[in-house]
Amino acid sequence: MDNTTNKPIQTPAYDVVMIGAGPSALAAAVYTTRENLQTVLYEKAVIGGLAAITDKIDNYPGFADGVAGLNLAEQLQRQAERFGAQIELGEVSSLRKDGNDTIVTVDGQDVRARAVLIATGSAYNKLGIPGEDALYGRGVHYCATCDGAFYKGKRLVVIGGGNSGLQEAMFLTRFAEHIDLLVRSTIKASEILQTDLQPFIERGQISVHLHTESTEIIAEDGKVTGVNVTIDGKEKTISAKAVVLTTGGFGANMQMVTEYNPALNGFVTTNQKGSTGDGVVLAKELGAATVDMKDIQIHPTVEQSTSTLISESVRGEGAILVNQEGKRFYNEMETRDKVSQQIIGLKEKYAYLIFDSALIERAKAVKFYEKRGLVKKADTIEALAKEINVPADALKATLETWNKAVADKNDSEFGRKTAMDHDLSKGPYYAIQIAPGIHHTMGGLKINTKAQVLKEDGSAIQGLYAAGEVTGGVHGENRIGGNAVADIIIFGRQAGAQSAAYAKEN
Repeated sequence: MDNTTNKPIQTPAYDVVMIGAGPSALAAAVYTTRENLQTVLYEKAVIGGLAAITDKIDNYPGFADGVAGLNLAEQLQRQAERFGAQIELGEVSSLRKDGNDTIVTVDGQDVRARAVLIATGSAYNKLGIPGEDALYGRGVHYCATCDGAFYKGKRLVVIGGGNSGLQEAMFLTRFAEHIDLLVRSTIKASEILQTDLQPFIERGQISVHLHTESTEIIAEDGKVTGVNVTIDGKEKTISAKAVVLTTGGFGANMQMVTEYNPALNGFVTTNQKGSTGDGVVLAKELGAATVDMKDIQIHPTVEQSTSTLISESVRGEGAILVNQEGKRFYNEMETRDKVSQQIIGLKEKYAYLIFDSALIERAKAVKFYEKRGLVKKADTIEALAKEINVPADALKATLETWNKAVADKNDSEFGRKTAMDHDLSKGPYYAIQIAPGIHHTMGGLKINTKAQVLKEDGSAIQGLYAAGEVTGGVHGENRIGGNAVADIIIFGRQAGAQSAAYAKEN
Protein backbone atom coordinates (compact mmCIF):
# COMPACT_ATOMS: atom_id res chain seq x y z
CA MET A 1 0.00 0.00 0.00
CA ASP A 2 1.39 3.40 -0.97
CA ASN A 3 1.16 5.62 2.06
CA THR A 4 2.24 8.68 0.07
CA THR A 5 -1.29 9.13 -1.26
CA ASN A 6 -2.42 10.49 2.09
CA LYS A 7 0.21 13.23 2.23
CA PRO A 8 -1.06 16.78 1.63
CA ILE A 9 -0.39 18.09 -1.87
CA GLN A 10 1.80 21.19 -1.86
CA THR A 11 0.81 23.97 -4.24
CA PRO A 12 3.81 24.96 -6.41
CA ALA A 13 4.93 28.53 -5.67
CA TYR A 14 6.82 31.07 -7.81
CA ASP A 15 7.83 34.70 -7.54
CA VAL A 16 6.43 35.41 -11.01
CA VAL A 17 3.96 33.49 -13.17
CA MET A 18 3.70 34.63 -16.80
CA ILE A 19 0.67 33.67 -18.87
CA GLY A 20 1.93 33.30 -22.42
CA ALA A 21 5.36 32.60 -23.87
CA GLY A 22 5.58 34.93 -26.82
CA PRO A 23 8.41 37.43 -27.45
CA SER A 24 7.19 39.92 -24.82
CA ALA A 25 6.89 37.29 -22.07
CA LEU A 26 10.25 35.72 -22.95
CA ALA A 27 11.91 39.14 -22.91
CA ALA A 28 10.32 39.93 -19.54
CA ALA A 29 11.48 36.57 -18.19
CA VAL A 30 15.10 37.48 -18.96
CA TYR A 31 14.80 40.47 -16.63
CA THR A 32 12.91 38.75 -13.80
CA THR A 33 15.24 35.76 -13.69
CA ARG A 34 18.33 38.00 -13.72
CA GLU A 35 16.92 39.53 -10.54
CA ASN A 36 16.82 36.03 -9.02
CA LEU A 37 13.03 35.89 -9.16
CA GLN A 38 11.77 32.34 -9.65
CA THR A 39 9.78 32.58 -12.89
CA VAL A 40 7.52 30.18 -14.81
CA LEU A 41 5.81 30.79 -18.16
CA TYR A 42 2.68 28.88 -19.19
CA GLU A 43 1.91 28.68 -22.90
CA LYS A 44 -1.19 26.91 -24.27
CA ALA A 45 -0.15 26.89 -27.92
CA VAL A 46 3.31 27.59 -29.41
CA ILE A 47 6.34 28.90 -27.50
CA GLY A 48 7.27 32.11 -29.28
CA GLY A 49 3.69 33.11 -30.07
CA LEU A 50 2.88 34.55 -33.48
CA ALA A 51 6.59 35.04 -34.15
CA ALA A 52 7.15 31.28 -34.07
CA ILE A 53 4.58 30.62 -36.79
CA THR A 54 5.74 33.43 -39.09
CA ASP A 55 7.84 32.19 -41.99
CA LYS A 56 10.25 35.14 -42.01
CA ILE A 57 10.48 38.28 -39.86
CA ASP A 58 12.14 41.18 -41.64
CA ASN A 59 11.65 44.02 -39.16
CA TYR A 60 13.10 42.66 -35.91
CA PRO A 61 16.10 44.75 -34.74
CA GLY A 62 19.47 43.04 -34.91
CA PHE A 63 18.77 40.79 -37.92
CA ALA A 64 19.91 42.68 -41.00
CA ASP A 65 18.93 39.88 -43.38
CA GLY A 66 15.73 38.94 -41.58
CA VAL A 67 15.21 35.85 -39.45
CA ALA A 68 12.95 32.81 -39.61
CA GLY A 69 10.21 33.20 -37.03
CA LEU A 70 10.85 29.79 -35.52
CA ASN A 71 14.58 30.54 -35.16
CA LEU A 72 13.86 33.83 -33.42
CA ALA A 73 11.47 32.10 -31.02
CA GLU A 74 14.06 29.42 -30.24
CA GLN A 75 16.72 32.04 -29.51
CA LEU A 76 14.40 33.96 -27.20
CA GLN A 77 13.50 30.72 -25.41
CA ARG A 78 17.15 29.68 -24.95
CA GLN A 79 18.05 33.09 -23.58
CA ALA A 80 15.22 33.04 -21.03
CA GLU A 81 16.03 29.47 -19.98
CA ARG A 82 19.74 30.29 -19.65
CA PHE A 83 18.88 32.64 -16.79
CA GLY A 84 16.61 30.08 -15.14
CA ALA A 85 13.14 30.70 -16.58
CA GLN A 86 10.89 27.65 -16.50
CA ILE A 87 8.67 27.27 -19.57
CA GLU A 88 5.71 24.90 -19.47
CA LEU A 89 2.90 23.97 -21.86
CA GLY A 90 -0.43 24.48 -20.13
CA GLU A 91 -3.64 26.48 -20.31
CA VAL A 92 -4.53 28.95 -17.57
CA SER A 93 -8.24 28.86 -16.78
CA SER A 94 -8.59 31.17 -13.78
CA LEU A 95 -6.94 33.61 -11.37
CA ARG A 96 -7.95 34.27 -7.79
CA LYS A 97 -6.47 36.18 -4.88
CA ASP A 98 -5.26 34.46 -1.71
CA GLY A 99 -3.96 37.14 0.63
CA ASN A 100 -1.10 38.93 -1.09
CA ASP A 101 -0.60 36.06 -3.54
CA THR A 102 -2.46 35.05 -6.69
CA ILE A 103 -3.59 31.48 -7.30
CA VAL A 104 -3.25 30.54 -10.96
CA THR A 105 -5.15 27.47 -12.15
CA VAL A 106 -3.25 25.68 -14.93
CA ASP A 107 -4.78 22.58 -16.51
CA GLY A 108 -6.86 22.10 -13.38
CA GLN A 109 -3.91 22.46 -10.97
CA ASP A 110 -3.26 25.45 -8.70
CA VAL A 111 0.00 27.41 -8.77
CA ARG A 112 0.82 30.18 -6.27
CA ALA A 113 2.44 33.40 -7.48
CA ARG A 114 3.64 36.59 -5.83
CA ALA A 115 3.10 38.40 -9.13
CA VAL A 116 1.39 37.54 -12.42
CA LEU A 117 2.23 38.92 -15.86
CA ILE A 118 -0.46 38.48 -18.52
CA ALA A 119 1.18 38.36 -21.94
CA THR A 120 -1.35 36.46 -24.00
CA GLY A 121 -0.80 38.52 -27.14
CA SER A 122 -3.39 38.88 -29.84
CA ALA A 123 -4.83 36.91 -32.72
CA TYR A 124 -5.69 37.91 -36.25
CA ASN A 125 -9.33 38.11 -37.24
CA LYS A 126 -9.32 35.05 -39.49
CA LEU A 127 -11.72 33.97 -42.19
CA GLY A 128 -11.99 30.39 -40.96
CA ILE A 129 -11.68 28.93 -44.45
CA PRO A 130 -9.89 25.71 -45.50
CA GLY A 131 -6.12 26.06 -46.01
CA GLU A 132 -5.88 29.33 -44.08
CA ASP A 133 -3.98 27.95 -41.10
CA ALA A 134 -1.94 25.35 -42.99
CA LEU A 135 -0.51 27.95 -45.38
CA TYR A 136 0.03 30.80 -42.92
CA GLY A 137 3.37 32.41 -43.68
CA ARG A 138 3.64 30.44 -46.93
CA GLY A 139 1.37 32.53 -49.09
CA VAL A 140 -1.29 33.40 -46.50
CA HIS A 141 -0.59 36.65 -44.64
CA TYR A 142 -2.46 39.16 -42.49
CA CYS A 143 -0.19 42.20 -42.76
CA ALA A 144 0.57 43.75 -46.14
CA THR A 145 3.00 46.23 -44.61
CA CYS A 146 4.94 43.37 -43.01
CA ASP A 147 5.00 40.91 -45.88
CA GLY A 148 4.08 42.68 -49.11
CA ALA A 149 7.68 43.13 -50.22
CA PHE A 150 8.09 39.35 -50.51
CA TYR A 151 5.74 39.29 -53.51
CA LYS A 152 7.25 41.74 -56.00
CA GLY A 153 5.90 41.16 -59.48
CA LYS A 154 3.36 38.56 -58.32
CA ARG A 155 -0.39 38.35 -58.78
CA LEU A 156 -2.00 38.44 -55.34
CA VAL A 157 -5.41 37.85 -53.82
CA VAL A 158 -6.78 40.00 -51.01
CA ILE A 159 -9.93 38.75 -49.27
CA GLY A 160 -12.19 41.29 -47.59
CA GLY A 161 -14.25 44.33 -48.54
CA GLY A 162 -13.92 46.33 -45.32
CA ASN A 163 -11.57 49.19 -44.54
CA SER A 164 -8.60 46.92 -43.90
CA GLY A 165 -9.14 44.93 -47.09
CA LEU A 166 -9.14 48.01 -49.28
CA GLN A 167 -6.17 49.60 -47.51
CA GLU A 168 -4.10 46.40 -47.80
CA ALA A 169 -5.01 45.94 -51.47
CA MET A 170 -4.01 49.50 -52.37
CA PHE A 171 -0.75 49.23 -50.43
CA LEU A 172 0.17 45.96 -52.16
CA THR A 173 0.04 47.61 -55.59
CA ARG A 174 3.50 48.99 -54.73
CA PHE A 175 4.87 45.47 -55.12
CA ALA A 176 2.39 43.19 -56.89
CA GLU A 177 1.70 42.93 -60.60
CA HIS A 178 -2.04 42.72 -59.98
CA ILE A 179 -4.47 42.41 -57.07
CA ASP A 180 -7.68 40.36 -57.13
CA LEU A 181 -9.91 41.67 -54.33
CA LEU A 182 -12.41 38.99 -53.29
CA VAL A 183 -15.46 40.13 -51.35
CA ARG A 184 -18.06 37.80 -49.84
CA SER A 185 -20.97 40.18 -50.43
CA THR A 186 -20.52 43.90 -51.19
CA ILE A 187 -17.79 46.39 -50.33
CA LYS A 188 -18.48 47.81 -46.87
CA ALA A 189 -15.47 50.09 -46.49
CA SER A 190 -15.85 53.82 -45.87
CA GLU A 191 -16.84 56.05 -48.77
CA ILE A 192 -13.44 57.76 -48.67
CA LEU A 193 -11.62 54.47 -49.14
CA GLN A 194 -13.99 53.40 -51.89
CA THR A 195 -13.21 56.69 -53.66
CA ASP A 196 -9.47 56.08 -53.18
CA LEU A 197 -9.87 52.58 -54.63
CA GLN A 198 -11.43 53.71 -57.90
CA PRO A 199 -8.23 54.95 -59.63
CA PHE A 200 -6.56 51.60 -58.94
CA ILE A 201 -9.49 49.84 -60.61
CA GLU A 202 -9.40 52.20 -63.59
CA ARG A 203 -5.64 51.63 -64.05
CA GLY A 204 -6.20 47.86 -64.01
CA GLN A 205 -4.12 47.35 -60.88
CA ILE A 206 -7.00 45.95 -58.81
CA SER A 207 -9.93 43.79 -59.90
CA VAL A 208 -12.88 43.53 -57.51
CA HIS A 209 -14.87 40.28 -57.37
CA LEU A 210 -18.07 40.09 -55.34
CA HIS A 211 -19.90 36.96 -54.08
CA THR A 212 -17.27 34.29 -54.77
CA GLU A 213 -17.77 30.52 -54.32
CA SER A 214 -15.38 27.68 -55.33
CA THR A 215 -17.10 25.04 -57.45
CA GLU A 216 -14.51 22.80 -59.12
CA ILE A 217 -10.81 21.96 -59.19
CA ILE A 218 -9.60 21.80 -62.77
CA ALA A 219 -6.67 19.97 -64.29
CA GLU A 220 -4.89 19.56 -67.62
CA ASP A 221 -2.72 16.57 -68.53
CA GLY A 222 -3.13 15.19 -65.05
CA LYS A 223 -1.94 18.41 -63.39
CA VAL A 224 -4.06 20.82 -61.36
CA THR A 225 -4.22 24.18 -63.08
CA GLY A 226 -6.74 26.15 -61.05
CA VAL A 227 -10.15 26.45 -59.50
CA ASN A 228 -13.51 27.34 -60.95
CA VAL A 229 -15.47 29.86 -58.90
CA THR A 230 -18.90 31.39 -59.11
CA ILE A 231 -18.75 35.18 -58.97
CA ASP A 232 -22.07 36.99 -58.79
CA GLY A 233 -23.74 34.02 -60.44
CA LYS A 234 -21.14 33.67 -63.20
CA GLU A 235 -18.47 31.00 -63.48
CA LYS A 236 -14.84 32.01 -63.68
CA THR A 237 -11.52 30.19 -63.57
CA ILE A 238 -8.75 31.24 -61.20
CA SER A 239 -5.49 29.72 -62.36
CA ALA A 240 -3.16 28.08 -59.86
CA LYS A 241 -0.13 25.81 -60.12
CA ALA A 242 -1.13 23.85 -57.02
CA VAL A 243 -4.30 23.32 -54.99
CA VAL A 244 -4.45 22.26 -51.35
CA LEU A 245 -7.69 20.67 -50.12
CA THR A 246 -8.40 21.21 -46.41
CA THR A 247 -12.18 21.20 -46.62
CA GLY A 248 -12.84 18.95 -43.63
CA GLY A 249 -14.82 15.75 -43.39
CA PHE A 250 -18.35 14.80 -44.37
CA GLY A 251 -19.92 14.33 -40.94
CA ALA A 252 -22.64 16.91 -41.65
CA ASN A 253 -23.63 15.33 -44.98
CA MET A 254 -26.09 12.66 -43.81
CA GLN A 255 -26.66 11.36 -47.31
CA MET A 256 -22.95 10.71 -47.66
CA VAL A 257 -22.66 9.31 -44.12
CA THR A 258 -25.41 6.77 -44.64
CA GLU A 259 -24.10 5.87 -48.09
CA TYR A 260 -20.92 4.56 -46.50
CA ASN A 261 -22.34 3.49 -43.14
CA PRO A 262 -26.10 2.83 -43.24
CA ALA A 263 -26.16 1.94 -39.52
CA LEU A 264 -25.74 5.65 -38.71
CA ASN A 265 -29.01 6.69 -40.28
CA GLY A 266 -30.93 8.91 -37.87
CA PHE A 267 -27.94 9.93 -35.74
CA VAL A 268 -27.38 13.59 -34.90
CA THR A 269 -24.03 15.14 -35.82
CA THR A 270 -21.64 17.34 -33.86
CA ASN A 271 -20.07 18.67 -37.05
CA GLN A 272 -20.37 22.22 -38.30
CA LYS A 273 -22.62 22.75 -41.31
CA GLY A 274 -19.70 23.03 -43.75
CA SER A 275 -18.51 19.45 -43.16
CA THR A 276 -20.22 18.18 -46.28
CA GLY A 277 -17.40 16.33 -48.07
CA ASP A 278 -17.05 18.86 -50.90
CA GLY A 279 -13.31 18.28 -51.19
CA VAL A 280 -13.77 14.53 -51.53
CA VAL A 281 -16.36 14.99 -54.28
CA LEU A 282 -14.21 17.48 -56.21
CA ALA A 283 -11.10 15.30 -56.04
CA LYS A 284 -12.96 12.11 -57.02
CA GLU A 285 -13.96 13.86 -60.24
CA LEU A 286 -10.24 13.95 -61.02
CA GLY A 287 -9.89 10.24 -60.34
CA ALA A 288 -8.80 10.49 -56.70
CA ALA A 289 -8.96 7.37 -54.56
CA THR A 290 -10.60 7.22 -51.14
CA VAL A 291 -9.88 5.05 -48.12
CA ASP A 292 -11.71 4.01 -44.91
CA MET A 293 -14.92 5.79 -45.91
CA LYS A 294 -17.10 3.46 -43.81
CA ASP A 295 -15.13 4.28 -40.63
CA ILE A 296 -17.11 7.07 -39.00
CA GLN A 297 -16.60 7.79 -35.33
CA ILE A 298 -19.51 8.45 -33.03
CA HIS A 299 -19.01 10.35 -29.79
CA PRO A 300 -20.79 8.85 -26.77
CA THR A 301 -21.86 12.06 -25.01
CA VAL A 302 -23.93 14.31 -27.24
CA GLU A 303 -26.98 16.29 -26.11
CA GLN A 304 -29.49 15.27 -28.75
CA SER A 305 -31.85 18.27 -29.03
CA THR A 306 -29.01 20.70 -29.83
CA SER A 307 -26.35 18.28 -31.14
CA THR A 308 -24.01 19.74 -28.52
CA LEU A 309 -20.95 17.60 -27.82
CA ILE A 310 -20.44 17.25 -24.07
CA SER A 311 -16.70 17.38 -23.60
CA GLU A 312 -14.80 14.33 -22.40
CA SER A 313 -13.35 16.61 -19.75
CA VAL A 314 -16.59 16.11 -17.80
CA ARG A 315 -15.97 12.37 -17.50
CA GLY A 316 -12.28 13.05 -17.17
CA GLU A 317 -12.92 15.11 -14.06
CA GLY A 318 -14.94 12.35 -12.42
CA ALA A 319 -18.49 12.25 -13.84
CA ILE A 320 -20.25 8.91 -14.17
CA LEU A 321 -22.82 7.52 -16.59
CA VAL A 322 -26.09 6.01 -15.37
CA ASN A 323 -29.03 4.44 -17.16
CA GLN A 324 -32.74 5.02 -16.63
CA GLU A 325 -32.58 2.67 -13.66
CA GLY A 326 -30.14 5.03 -11.95
CA LYS A 327 -27.25 2.55 -12.23
CA ARG A 328 -23.80 2.65 -13.80
CA PHE A 329 -23.49 0.22 -16.70
CA TYR A 330 -19.94 0.55 -18.09
CA ASN A 331 -16.45 1.99 -17.64
CA GLU A 332 -16.98 5.64 -18.58
CA MET A 333 -13.33 6.09 -19.61
CA GLU A 334 -13.24 3.39 -22.26
CA THR A 335 -12.74 4.40 -25.89
CA ARG A 336 -15.45 6.38 -27.64
CA ASP A 337 -16.64 3.50 -29.79
CA LYS A 338 -17.03 1.10 -26.85
CA VAL A 339 -18.86 3.58 -24.61
CA SER A 340 -21.12 4.55 -27.52
CA GLN A 341 -22.07 0.96 -28.22
CA GLN A 342 -22.95 0.38 -24.56
CA ILE A 343 -25.30 3.38 -24.58
CA ILE A 344 -26.87 2.28 -27.85
CA GLY A 345 -27.42 -1.14 -26.26
CA LEU A 346 -29.53 0.31 -23.44
CA LYS A 347 -33.28 -0.13 -23.69
CA GLU A 348 -33.78 3.63 -23.72
CA LYS A 349 -30.79 4.31 -26.07
CA TYR A 350 -29.59 7.19 -23.88
CA ALA A 351 -27.89 7.77 -20.54
CA TYR A 352 -27.21 10.52 -17.99
CA LEU A 353 -23.94 12.14 -17.04
CA ILE A 354 -24.03 12.64 -13.27
CA PHE A 355 -21.70 15.01 -11.41
CA ASP A 356 -21.54 17.43 -8.46
CA SER A 357 -20.82 21.13 -7.94
CA ALA A 358 -17.13 20.53 -7.24
CA LEU A 359 -16.67 19.11 -10.74
CA ILE A 360 -17.99 22.32 -12.31
CA GLU A 361 -14.99 24.17 -10.92
CA ARG A 362 -12.70 21.67 -12.63
CA ALA A 363 -14.59 21.32 -15.92
CA LYS A 364 -15.44 24.88 -16.93
CA ALA A 365 -17.30 23.77 -20.06
CA VAL A 366 -20.26 22.79 -17.85
CA LYS A 367 -21.08 26.46 -17.30
CA PHE A 368 -21.55 26.82 -21.07
CA TYR A 369 -23.89 23.82 -21.07
CA GLU A 370 -25.85 25.41 -18.21
CA LYS A 371 -26.30 28.63 -20.19
CA ARG A 372 -27.72 26.59 -23.06
CA GLY A 373 -30.24 24.96 -20.74
CA LEU A 374 -28.82 21.45 -21.13
CA VAL A 375 -28.20 20.71 -17.44
CA LYS A 376 -30.61 19.47 -14.76
CA LYS A 377 -29.79 20.63 -11.21
CA ALA A 378 -31.00 19.72 -7.71
CA ASP A 379 -29.78 20.25 -4.16
CA THR A 380 -29.83 16.55 -3.26
CA ILE A 381 -29.33 13.27 -5.06
CA GLU A 382 -32.95 12.32 -4.33
CA ALA A 383 -34.20 15.55 -5.85
CA LEU A 384 -32.01 15.08 -8.92
CA ALA A 385 -33.40 11.58 -9.36
CA LYS A 386 -36.88 13.09 -9.48
CA GLU A 387 -35.76 15.67 -12.05
CA ILE A 388 -34.56 12.97 -14.45
CA ASN A 389 -37.18 10.38 -13.53
CA VAL A 390 -34.90 7.64 -12.20
CA PRO A 391 -35.35 5.65 -8.94
CA ALA A 392 -33.98 7.80 -6.11
CA ASP A 393 -32.82 4.88 -3.97
CA ALA A 394 -30.93 3.37 -6.91
CA LEU A 395 -29.21 6.63 -7.85
CA LYS A 396 -28.24 7.26 -4.23
CA ALA A 397 -26.82 3.74 -3.92
CA THR A 398 -24.91 4.21 -7.20
CA LEU A 399 -23.22 7.39 -5.97
CA GLU A 400 -22.40 5.84 -2.59
CA THR A 401 -20.79 2.85 -4.33
CA TRP A 402 -18.89 5.13 -6.68
CA ASN A 403 -17.62 7.40 -3.90
CA LYS A 404 -16.33 4.35 -2.01
CA ALA A 405 -14.62 3.13 -5.18
CA VAL A 406 -12.88 6.51 -5.48
CA ALA A 407 -11.80 6.38 -1.84
CA ASP A 408 -10.48 2.84 -2.28
CA LYS A 409 -9.04 3.52 -5.74
CA ASN A 410 -10.79 0.38 -6.88
CA ASP A 411 -13.76 0.25 -9.25
CA SER A 412 -14.70 -3.35 -8.66
CA GLU A 413 -17.84 -3.03 -10.81
CA PHE A 414 -16.39 -1.95 -14.16
CA GLY A 415 -12.65 -1.68 -13.71
CA ARG A 416 -12.32 2.06 -14.25
CA LYS A 417 -8.74 3.10 -13.44
CA THR A 418 -8.53 6.73 -14.57
CA ALA A 419 -10.31 9.95 -13.60
CA MET A 420 -10.90 8.69 -10.07
CA ASP A 421 -9.29 11.54 -8.15
CA HIS A 422 -12.52 13.15 -6.98
CA ASP A 423 -15.72 11.71 -5.56
CA LEU A 424 -19.22 13.09 -6.17
CA SER A 425 -20.27 14.27 -2.74
CA LYS A 426 -20.66 18.04 -2.91
CA GLY A 427 -24.17 19.27 -3.67
CA PRO A 428 -25.91 20.58 -5.64
CA TYR A 429 -25.94 17.67 -8.09
CA TYR A 430 -26.25 17.78 -11.87
CA ALA A 431 -27.29 15.62 -14.82
CA ILE A 432 -27.10 15.90 -18.61
CA GLN A 433 -29.01 13.50 -20.82
CA ILE A 434 -26.78 12.23 -23.63
CA ALA A 435 -26.62 9.71 -26.45
CA PRO A 436 -24.07 9.04 -29.20
CA GLY A 437 -23.73 11.35 -32.20
CA ILE A 438 -21.63 11.46 -35.37
CA HIS A 439 -18.33 13.13 -34.58
CA HIS A 440 -15.47 12.39 -36.99
CA THR A 441 -15.05 10.81 -40.40
CA MET A 442 -11.85 8.76 -40.44
CA GLY A 443 -12.19 8.12 -44.17
CA GLY A 444 -11.35 10.47 -46.99
CA LEU A 445 -8.92 11.08 -49.82
CA LYS A 446 -5.96 8.76 -50.08
CA ILE A 447 -2.66 10.62 -49.75
CA ASN A 448 1.03 9.77 -49.56
CA THR A 449 3.66 11.04 -47.10
CA LYS A 450 4.04 14.19 -49.20
CA ALA A 451 0.29 14.93 -48.78
CA GLN A 452 -0.26 14.34 -52.50
CA VAL A 453 -3.70 13.05 -53.45
CA LEU A 454 -3.46 9.60 -55.03
CA LYS A 455 -5.36 7.83 -57.78
CA GLU A 456 -6.65 4.26 -57.50
CA ASP A 457 -3.45 2.95 -59.07
CA GLY A 458 -1.35 4.67 -56.43
CA SER A 459 0.02 7.41 -58.68
CA ALA A 460 -0.19 11.03 -57.53
CA ILE A 461 -2.46 13.65 -59.07
CA GLN A 462 0.13 16.28 -59.90
CA GLY A 463 -0.49 19.59 -58.16
CA LEU A 464 -3.22 18.35 -55.83
CA TYR A 465 -2.59 18.09 -52.09
CA ALA A 466 -4.78 17.45 -49.07
CA ALA A 467 -4.61 17.53 -45.27
CA GLY A 468 -6.91 17.25 -42.30
CA GLU A 469 -10.24 15.46 -42.07
CA VAL A 470 -10.72 15.50 -45.85
CA THR A 471 -8.07 12.75 -45.94
CA GLY A 472 -8.28 9.13 -44.82
CA GLY A 473 -5.86 6.49 -43.64
CA VAL A 474 -4.37 8.43 -40.72
CA HIS A 475 -6.60 7.20 -37.90
CA GLY A 476 -7.54 3.68 -38.87
CA GLU A 477 -10.92 2.44 -37.66
CA ASN A 478 -11.14 4.55 -34.50
CA ARG A 479 -9.70 8.01 -33.99
CA ILE A 480 -8.00 9.06 -30.78
CA GLY A 481 -8.26 12.82 -30.26
CA GLY A 482 -4.52 13.40 -29.99
CA ASN A 483 -4.01 11.88 -33.44
CA ALA A 484 -5.33 15.13 -34.88
CA VAL A 485 -1.78 16.44 -34.46
CA ALA A 486 -0.77 14.22 -37.37
CA ASP A 487 -3.91 15.03 -39.35
CA ILE A 488 -3.76 18.79 -38.97
CA ILE A 489 -0.29 19.92 -37.94
CA ILE A 490 2.02 17.39 -39.61
CA PHE A 491 0.18 16.87 -42.88
CA GLY A 492 -1.05 20.49 -42.93
CA ARG A 493 2.53 21.71 -42.83
CA GLN A 494 3.58 19.06 -45.34
CA ALA A 495 0.82 20.02 -47.76
CA GLY A 496 1.80 23.68 -47.54
CA ALA A 497 5.52 23.04 -48.02
CA GLN A 498 5.10 20.49 -50.82
CA SER A 499 2.55 22.53 -52.77
CA ALA A 500 4.75 25.63 -52.53
CA ALA A 501 7.77 23.69 -53.78
CA TYR A 502 5.72 22.21 -56.62
CA ALA A 503 4.42 25.63 -57.68
CA LYS A 504 7.95 27.07 -57.77
CA GLU A 505 9.26 24.18 -59.90
CA ASN A 506 6.37 24.27 -62.36
